[in-house]
Amino acid sequence: MGIQNCLGIFFATLLTNKTMKGRVIYQTIIFIPVTLAVLVTGYLWKLLLNPIWSGPFLEKLGFGFLIRPWLGDKATALVCVSLVSCWQWIGIPTMMFVAALRNISDDFIEAANIEGVSGARIFWRIKLPLIKPAVGMIAILTFVSNFNAFDVVSATENVNGAPNYATDLIGTLFYRVGIAGQHPVGIPDPGMGAAIAAITFFVLCLGVIPTLRATQGRD
Repeated sequence: MGIQNCLGIFFATLLTNKTMKGRVIYQTIIFIPVTLAVLVTGYLWKLLLNPIWSGPFLEKLGFGFLIRPWLGDKATALVCVSLVSCWQWIGIPTMMFVAALRNISDDFIEAANIEGVSGARIFWRIKLPLIKPAVGMIAILTFVSNFNAFDVVSATENVNGAPNYATDLIGTLFYRVGIAGQHPVGIPDPGMGAAIAAITFFVLCLGVIPTLRATQGRD
């Protein structure tokens, strides 16, 4: 979530810079992955991260040191799945941050430029405080979506959280226990599934409510 939102606000700051050329093209490139199906992108990345499939190509390019079972190693599997998810959904927070930054009146920026304020101070002292409510809402949306991630794990690995439960998340645990049934019995446990759902709800509240109180202004 942190990487996704930090990159989103970084890209949004670049895309709202009026002196930057080709902003529409870059904006389209960043948003294109969002339009693709998760199963499609998950399968493609599964092939790209497979040393058998991508190994010869990397060897020819001189990147042989990258040939390793990224999704088969417990130390790197969850990181790879997280980066795949971040790559696909980075366009949503970026566009939301772009909309929030464009909503800032130019009068504030022009006054700061007249006073000789640097671009970094303009961002930290003017832009960021003004988009604080948007930052909070975007943080909540990405927190909830990433916390309940299921499809990206299912597409790149499987619902069993391979390898050896290294990529097992709340979503896959709920599906495996409450819907599909744990192996080797394979009998769903609705009671355990309901318990997982209830715990998930309370954990989400612990993350959402403080964020709302900290970022949303009071009337």
